[in-house]
Amino acid sequence: VSNTGVAGLTLGGGIGFLMRRHGATVDNLLACDMITVDGRKVRADESENPELFWALRGGGGNFGVVTSFEYRAHRVGPDVVAGQLIFPFDQAADILRRLPAHLATAPRELGLLVAIAPAPPLPTLPEEVHGRPVLVLVVVHTGEPATAHEVVEPLAALGRPLANLVGETTWVRANSMLDAVAPYGMRMNLRGGYLPALSADAVDVLLASVAAAPSNPGAFCTINLSFMGGAISEDADEDAMAFSREGAAWLWEAIGKWDAPAYDAQYDQWATALTEAMRPHALTNGYANLTDDLGEEWRRGVHGSEAKHRRLRSVKAAWDPHNLLRFNKNIAPESVAL
Repeated sequence: VSNTGVAGLTLGGGIGFLMRRHGATVDNLLACDMITVDGRKVRADESENPELFWALRGGGGNFGVVTSFEYRAHRVGPDVVAGQLIFPFDQAADILRRLPAHLATAPRELGLLVAIAPAPPLPTLPEEVHGRPVLVLVVVHTGEPATAHEVVEPLAALGRPLANLVGETTWVRANSMLDAVAPYGMRMNLRGGYLPALSADAVDVLLASVAAAPSNPGAFCTINLSFMGGAISEDADEDAMAFSREGAAWLWEAIGKWDAPAYDAQYDQWATALTEAMRPHALTNGYANLTDDLGEEWRRGVHGSEAKHRRLRSVKAAWDPHNLLRFNKNIAPESVAL
């Protein structure tokens, strides 16, 4: 979503349509300026405060207030091929079953998000599916536009699409095409995690959750699956920074959005039930930005190994020993008993 704040995106790790080609945001972070809890301005990079820099890349706002970021930039576009392949929901199970093998040789230039969501009232879609669940392959190909058909056409051939809305556009427009599903001001419940594989059992759980999702006026629920691999999975060492991605082939996400506080319990119960049902299929590490705080056990595992968790607690003790910055997905100082 193009209006996501870059600071929070970065400090939690940073994923998006470019992660298979250029890695996570933190993989491209060169330095930070940070204000400490006692009011000092410090710099963190590979040579100056390197342990702090290690922790800032994925540890969130636990260590200080970061006021500037220096990134490695990559030229993208400006022209790309992007859009949506929309399939009937009754084709979802078969497409998702065949998708992993199909993507085994996908180029790094392909960014792909799979969404199971209510169909928008587009004139290109039959009226009978408007508002009903559909399977959407959200495609962003940032390689040579002339070769994009080699990737897009086989994806479309996985089923019988209701609409093929993929075409040439700009990177800026491609990176904005999901903004409409993230309007400001709505209440939200967000859950998710990493999957080592898109197994048939995991797919069954996700598809069953669509039928169980609450249905209220003006509200909606969406299941997303982000395809990983490429640069984000292969080009960075797991222990090089706090952000974890070890073993992750896919990232699953469940989003509920609604307006009335009276519906809070419905969406919390749906999200909690889905999270528990996905637990046997998911990894213990994850992407901290992806989900609401899921408790102490989740916080201990989300950055990967126990050694990484101890290292983060040590950095926290050095920079925020009294845990002033605690209204977050909190890393407790090593002196605090858990």
